[in-house]
Amino acid sequence: MTTQRKFRPRKALPKDELIQYLEEGLTLTEIANKYGVAVSYISEYLKMLGIDIRKDIKGRSYKVKQRKEKLGEQRKTFINEFYKQIEGELHAR
Repeated sequence: MTTQRKFRPRKALPKDELIQYLEEGLTLTEIANKYGVAVSYISEYLKMLGIDIRKDIKGRSYKVKQRKEKLGEQRKTFINEFYKQIEGELHAR
């Protein structure tokens, strides 16, 4: 016999704000970081509110993918510029 763990929220989170973040394509990790809680807390909190991110938030997976691609491009640009700067400093010596 398995016992199901009961979720008891210790910190109230604004439902409208959570839904807005999900619709913008933020990941659960990003949302958890904004509120200073664990990812599992966000997941359990959404379940408690009756929000199924796969069914209730339309186009979410596409928006998450877009955001991750954009962040990846920004990181690549930063890394490339950083290496160019280091390369220039090494050649100047």
